[in-house]
Amino acid sequence: MGALTSSLWTRSKRNSNSLVFIFLIIAEHNLPVRCLNYDENTNRFISASDDMHINIYDAESFSVITPLVGHSDIISCLDYNLNANLLASASFDGTIKLWDIRSGKSCVQSLDVKKYLETDNKDPLLGEDSSVWDVAFSGAGDNIICGSERRSLIFTSG
Repeated sequence: MGALTSSLWTRSKRNSNSLVFIFLIIAEHNLPVRCLNYDENTNRFISASDDMHINIYDAESFSVITPLVGHSDIISCLDYNLNANLLASASFDGTIKLWDIRSGKSCVQSLDVKKYLETDNKDPLLGEDSSVWDVAFSGAGDNIICGSERRSLIFTSG
């Protein structure tokens, strides 16, 4: 198991008329966890960390089913597309990676967002930040929306 600088996962149970919380520490990341996502269809949860790793866990046993590796900087956000079984991960490396959750191993596409985020602005006070801070699938899942420090982008399929 990794260091204890990881996520806190809660599971609740009803006990008579009160709600009882059971706190479990999941210690599989070596640096702080930035985002979590839960898939109720498969009863799995997904964590992403500053250690540049994504872990898919079984929500019953709390064990790692699959680690996903491919980003070269902090992972800032996750979003899950239930219809396509795709996970999108945004990173400070300037990319969005799409992962096939069914196979659990492969990055099916990498979007080089930084080339759209970099500007001609050479102001040293503003800088040029190509980090991707947020990512989300549209309701139908055919668009991916992302945000950086100063811009938002929409990637559309087809």
